[in-house]
Amino acid sequence: MADDRVETIERFVRAGDGLRLFVRDHRPRDAAPRAPLVCLPGLTRDGRDFEALARHFTRHEQSSRRVVTIDFRGRGRSDHDADAANYNVLRETQDVIEALAALGIDHAVLIGTSRGGLVTMQLAATRPELVAGAVLNDIGPVLEISGLRKIGAALAATRAPSDWADAAHRLRSVYGADFPHVDEAGWAAMAARTYVERDGRPAAPYDERLATPLRDLPEDVSLPAMWPQFDALAASGPVLVLRGANSALLSQATVGAMLGRRHGVRALTVPDVGHPAPLATPAEFAAIETLLDEVDRPA
Repeated sequence: MADDRVETIERFVRAGDGLRLFVRDHRPRDAAPRAPLVCLPGLTRDGRDFEALARHFTRHEQSSRRVVTIDFRGRGRSDHDADAANYNVLRETQDVIEALAALGIDHAVLIGTSRGGLVTMQLAATRPELVAGAVLNDIGPVLEISGLRKIGAALAATRAPSDWADAAHRLRSVYGADFPHVDEAGWAAMAARTYVERDGRPAAPYDERLATPLRDLPEDVSLPAMWPQFDALAASGPVLVLRGANSALLSQATVGAMLGRRHGVRALTVPDVGHPAPLATPAEFAAIETLLDEVDRPA
């Protein structure tokens, strides 16, 4: 049933090199002018991961606001890039800058899940005036290599299911230990957000070359930390760090270090979930509402 309180516009915007980026723009019809939420998904994910969050914040009684989701290049309904080398945080950050300009957004609260959180930190270091505040969903300046390997193995194990029942079964087999309270309907819903139907069966909605770096991680890999980018983010506005209690990618030690860097950084551990947090629970929404109250408060 349609909800006439919110207008949802699906459109494409152009990146600087001409690729089309898919955007879903949820606009409450009676919202006061407030900083919009701009949602950036994980490595192989797309804007469907933010559906529950968009429903909540476009209809919030006290502070409804515009919610925008952006599919990175090579994901969801955005164009694939002929050059896989362009699937990197710097290029994706520039894509976000160009998408925000096309959407007329000059100040926003960023919600970055996993890879989207890396882009959020890089955006603050590149164009801090665009950032009013941020939510980092199970991501930080330091990534645990074991967590990256786990993501790579999960992508391989959930590739090309035979049908929708198999899709839900594979997701449960891979993620069930980290998300122990998801029921059968929940796994089916996760499958619906993870795959698209193509030729009568579920298919991955992303360029499969995105998974190659995780499959080919050398044993002695060492990733540069993003502390300067995180510091730029924390200087731009309030920051909320969400961590799944069972996450292998973001350690509790890294969260502690993030909290100690600057006043205005808060954290919430979401129980009984892994990577990433679902952005769908009352506790998560309450923590995000607190951050938005701070952003909206007159200086």
